[in-house]
Amino acid sequence: MKPNKLNEQLKSFLEAAGIDPRELPKDKNSWFLFLEAISSHIHVIESDREMLSHSLEASTAAVHETSDLSQKLENEILQGEAELRAFIASTPLGLFLSDATGSINYMNEHFCKIMGYTTEDNLRKDWLDLIHPDDRADFLIKWHQLQHNPTMTIHGDIRFCGINSKTNEKFETWCHVNMTTINIRGVVKGYLGTVDDVHERKRAESLLEGEKQILEMMVRNSGQKVILESILQLIQNQSFEMNACVGQFTNQGRSVVHLASINLPDSFANVFGKLNVDQKKFEASFKNPPKNGEKQIYNLSRDPNWSTLCKLSINLGFADQYALPIIDSHGNTSGIFIFFTKINVNPTLEQLEIFEFFNDLFSITIEKTSLEEKLLQEQMKLISNSKMASLGEMAGSIAHEIINPIAIVDGFAVRLTRMITSGKINMEELKAGIDKIRSTVDRITKIVTSLRNFARDGDNDSFAEAKVTDIINDTLEFSRQKIGYRKIELRVDDIDPTLKVDCRPIQISQVLLNLLSNAADAVEALNKRWIQIQAKEIGDKVQIRVIDSGPGIRQEFLDKIMKPYFTTKPLGKGTGLGLSLSRSIIETHRGTLFVDRDSENTCFVIELPKRQIISTVKAA
Repeated sequence: MKPNKLNEQLKSFLEAAGIDPRELPKDKNSWFLFLEAISSHIHVIESDREMLSHSLEASTAAVHETSDLSQKLENEILQGEAELRAFIASTPLGLFLSDATGSINYMNEHFCKIMGYTTEDNLRKDWLDLIHPDDRADFLIKWHQLQHNPTMTIHGDIRFCGINSKTNEKFETWCHVNMTTINIRGVVKGYLGTVDDVHERKRAESLLEGEKQILEMMVRNSGQKVILESILQLIQNQSFEMNACVGQFTNQGRSVVHLASINLPDSFANVFGKLNVDQKKFEASFKNPPKNGEKQIYNLSRDPNWSTLCKLSINLGFADQYALPIIDSHGNTSGIFIFFTKINVNPTLEQLEIFEFFNDLFSITIEKTSLEEKLLQEQMKLISNSKMASLGEMAGSIAHEIINPIAIVDGFAVRLTRMITSGKINMEELKAGIDKIRSTVDRITKIVTSLRNFARDGDNDSFAEAKVTDIINDTLEFSRQKIGYRKIELRVDDIDPTLKVDCRPIQISQVLLNLLSNAADAVEALNKRWIQIQAKEIGDKVQIRVIDSGPGIRQEFLDKIMKPYFTTKPLGKGTGLGLSLSRSIIETHRGTLFVDRDSENTCFVIELPKRQIISTVKAA
């Protein structure tokens, strides 16, 4: 290396070390001291280099860790989106989104199925075009109110009509609709709604009204078998030389089910299920009554299909076997009345007239049971539809409860992504953002889990010890948003966190939700709007009270309020089954649901035993 270049490097080194070249030592000893200082400076530089190297390695590890966290965060967001899409796809409700003008820009598959349209059909339609012309005026009024009060929710039964794009046929159907605004910074950007097909419920309500009038005229609070056996006992009391039984045709008239008999062995009833009979042949023999005024009767011993039954009756000491059809109010054969005589003599005209009288009683009893079973089936449908309607009514607020947390997750994800991309990573801010996202995802999961629990049937659940605060908080997951939108103050008193009760928690939550929903509807139009929840232990019972700012239940309604089908809500907004079903649920818990008549405000009280005698409690 040339001297000049060496001198230049040495000069640069000395300047970096803060040494003036003009102050270099002149003698040997001074040079030793100078070199020691230089060596010390080199050690400092080397130490700084090692620290810098370690810092660089730590920064590289932090970047890798941040990248891993970012990937994990992205996976969690994708999983959350997938779960949300799966939830929307599996919901039994039709979901739709429209812009601010009412033009539909999204609907799920169930919505298309209800309307009979394809996705492309609906995207070309205005929301109002789907509503029946007779219902549009009322709906437009509600929509106008919604536009000027974005916090409210439209809900009610509405008719839809159109032409099915698959069959090209006209259709008309009833649906329960709930619609709320998509409100961003005070500006209505569109509408979110749910649609539940309630056409069968409307048909059932009409059918039930007619059947209810029939049932009110029939015998109440007695089982079919008890009534039939009582009638058979009256027949046997007429003569000790005869006995009788009642059956019902089944399996398209090819067999008979035993309904009732007295003083006959079990083997007799078992024979009925093994008979291969001919209902049409039996009915045909009664189509042409004799002109001489004689009464018709069917001799079973002459029909080989009844031979097994006839042989058994002979073994029991009866000589002849006869039958008469049991005719219902529509002229159809609803059953068969069979009687056996110990004397080989045809029944007298007087006896046959008595049998016809008893036959009418059989007909009323069988028809009553059939109607009750049908009524029960229709009630189960209405209860299910009522629950779905409640879910639909809550869907708007639940959607907000889910959309808002998703917006939070999205906002934090964007911030963290920008941070990672820029390379300016603040570990504290990164950790805080991830924690916020996780807590928000947990909230969404809790809402969806609570929704699934409410939607499913809890009748077969076992009784379990549950905290009263947990039941109330789970219920408020659904109702808090609805109450808040209506600007109703929600008051929850301090409740002992250790207070527990044996119950089916889902069912108690359903009852509590029904009471809160009724309270919200009742106070919506009042100047002072508040709902209060109280819970306390009273001896061996737990009492939950739902109080609202209303003046109380009107005197003339107090004795009717819990009865099925009674409702004070406008047409289309209530089935009249909510309180009736709620009372039934509480009674299966050996508790009571009642109105506190001494309260200054409207107050419903749930009273439950703290401990259940499990063996004596049956499902609702």
